Amino acid sequence: MYYCVAYDVSSARLRRRIVKWCKQAGLRRMQKSVFTGPVPDKQLADLQQNIKAELSPQDRFFIIPLDKHTLQNIALYGDEASQFLWQAKPLFQYF
Repeated sequence: MYYCVAYDVSSARLRRRIVKWCKQAGLRRMQKSVFTGPVPDKQLADLQQNIKAELSPQDRFFIIPLDKHTLQNIALYGDEASQFLWQAKPLFQYF
């Protein structure tokens, strides 16, 4: 399944750990606190377990599943948007 992960975390230490966990799960960074990509069930469970164990009550962490239709209708704008789509691993190659 393909996911979008976003977070708002106050601790710099935890933010660094979240980045590490997201990359380990196979997600790619789109913005400072937004990652996307296909995540196998095992890696998703590991990510969720790590987050639940560390997240403070005032912090937020979202895991949003994305279906094929949603992915095909994403609009990216900005100077680097086209570069993101044409990297070695294109955003939509997983369908």
